[in-house]
Amino acid sequence: MTELPRRAIATDRLVLEPVTVGRAPELHMAIEQSRAHIARWLSWAPRQTFNDTLAFTARMVGAWADGSEYSFLVTTEGRVCGDISIRPKFAFEGNIGYWLGEDVAGRGYMTEACEAVAHFGHRALGLQRVELRAHVDNRASQRVAEKCGMRREGLVRGGVPLEGGGGADAFIYGRLVDDPWRDTGTGAGTRPDGAPPVAAPDFSRGLVTAVVQDVQDGAVLMVAHMSAEAYDRTLQTGHGWFWSRSRERLWEKGETSGNILEVRSVTLDCDGDAVLLGVVPAGPACHTGARTCFHNPVEVVKGQPGRAKRGR
Repeated sequence: MTELPRRAIATDRLVLEPVTVGRAPELHMAIEQSRAHIARWLSWAPRQTFNDTLAFTARMVGAWADGSEYSFLVTTEGRVCGDISIRPKFAFEGNIGYWLGEDVAGRGYMTEACEAVAHFGHRALGLQRVELRAHVDNRASQRVAEKCGMRREGLVRGGVPLEGGGGADAFIYGRLVDDPWRDTGTGAGTRPDGAPPVAAPDFSRGLVTAVVQDVQDGAVLMVAHMSAEAYDRTLQTGHGWFWSRSRERLWEKGETSGNILEVRSVTLDCDGDAVLLGVVPAGPACHTGARTCFHNPVEVVKGQPGRAKRGR
């Protein structure tokens, strides 16, 4: 395989420089400054020594030469603040991994870098598919994938390594070469009809429908209603809050049973009149004690009214 030229990639605010051994001290300084911040998600971070970083940079130089991995230093104003790599797994597919320093987090830098490296994968490496794995609790990393136009494709059990061995569950995101890109300046997506994306629920007619789905296997657990206040409390607390039409008051799911809903994702439908909550439930979602409220299957016979199936 012909070695790809080692060229930097410039974005609006960053320069992504191919990793070199000479910049190992700067890279390690960035690790030291953000070790506690990145250690939660990266198994190597707690014990990384300077010699480890030096060996990593040498390994990445060799990996670039043999085409097994392409690693870039994330720099802003000449300062190293992170690292991002793409590793071809097959002739058509590659995996992106990264970390970013705590002092520059939350500015959209990693979205900018991730999009640039995904472009590099599609264009320079000829990859048809690029993927990214994000720990189920790492909402910031999930947002990076979503803002780059990647689609959540499923849950990988034990998909990211843990310190000391084993793995933690991770969402897997992917994009194909022909998928639409997102506007990384705003994080807004592009709808097929050209209309602007929905940014907030439409409470103009009162309540919106809330569908609750288990992020671990996609099961629909319950359907409820949300007022504007319930929606705000859900975002603020990370737990599922709703509006009870029968009791005419706000309620937090699990306030009496303890079966709270830990919210991992919030998605709006095309019109903003329905909300999809991706959750990890602490117990059964249904007041009957069933895992899901949808436990009454109906037998469908073409041309006849549906009938509830009787339990065996």
